[in-house]
Amino acid sequence: MNRVAAVQRLQIFRPLYRLLMGVMGLVFAMLVAEYGIRLAHPEIDPNVQIQFIEGRGDQPTLGAPGSEKRQIKNTGDFDVMVRFNQHGLRDSKDVSKATDSDWVVVGDSYFFGWGVEEQDRLSEQLDLLIEPAVFNLAMPTGLPDYGMLIGYARRLGAPADRVIMGLTMEDDVALYEQNPTDSEVESGPPSQVQPNGANLFLRLKAKLLQNSALYFMATSIVHHHEMIRDMAIAAGLIRPNLQGVHQHEFSQAAIDQTVAEIVKISMKARDFLVVVLPSRALWVGDHQADEARRHATIIQGLRDQGLMVVDLKPHFENGQPPMELFFTNDGHWRPSGHARAAQAIEATLRKMESAQ
Repeated sequence: MNRVAAVQRLQIFRPLYRLLMGVMGLVFAMLVAEYGIRLAHPEIDPNVQIQFIEGRGDQPTLGAPGSEKRQIKNTGDFDVMVRFNQHGLRDSKDVSKATDSDWVVVGDSYFFGWGVEEQDRLSEQLDLLIEPAVFNLAMPTGLPDYGMLIGYARRLGAPADRVIMGLTMEDDVALYEQNPTDSEVESGPPSQVQPNGANLFLRLKAKLLQNSALYFMATSIVHHHEMIRDMAIAAGLIRPNLQGVHQHEFSQAAIDQTVAEIVKISMKARDFLVVVLPSRALWVGDHQADEARRHATIIQGLRDQGLMVVDLKPHFENGQPPMELFFTNDGHWRPSGHARAAQAIEATLRKMESAQ
């Protein structure tokens, strides 16, 4: 009787045992593949990929001081080296040595130079066009952190009272003083967005991309084979680049609060220039007229506060098609976009000097 019971128990646990062994085998195979890929393709080893030290208190988000990291896109759009100086900033120049005639540039990943070599980004190109030196404080954060980055430069000994600040229309315009009765909708910067199912999925993908060479290799294969890519898009596993363009509803409250945040940052600067980075929604999608209204309204709001503004929209539309200034599979600027922005800023700075 006991023998029969033992056989029955064995038959019950056998499928579970097989499942467990199968899972363990799969995990082992994935670990072998992961570290095999890292050895064969060290350029996609997560340990050499760009990383940031998240800020706390009045300390902004920075890179690891004195480090050199790689920034590579799995779609093949870019593969660049990113070097952080002793202060954790991406700048070959030392901002602590800046003088009161020099400019500091602050903004998000666009001004940071996401996907381009340091010498190709806006600040370095602007530095070649004007006489005062240009120092770059930008980090891939959001508007609430720009003031902290300026404060950080001042603690290092820089005057940092001549400021060129980038306002990214796709991310920076938000309700910064949220209250329960707000009925208008406007996406805030990444740090303020509440996670939902879609956001959690995107965050999971981002974590895998940052931490797994196997995942990076697999997604690279998907992106480089049209049939596989189309199947992945149909299954909702990847999203075409232009579908990721933020489609904002018009919100006067968000515009007013964003302008108020910028005014606060500007108050401690002697010279302050706001560069408005246009959203790709001006040129793609079904809401181009709405985005044009939103863009024009914030430009006027900033000027009504007496701020000097560089509107990049007409500069981007003057010449080659605007979307050619952006990477094909990433929302950031190519070197040509940085060059166009630097030329627009240089022209405005010349006018400011003439007026003074």
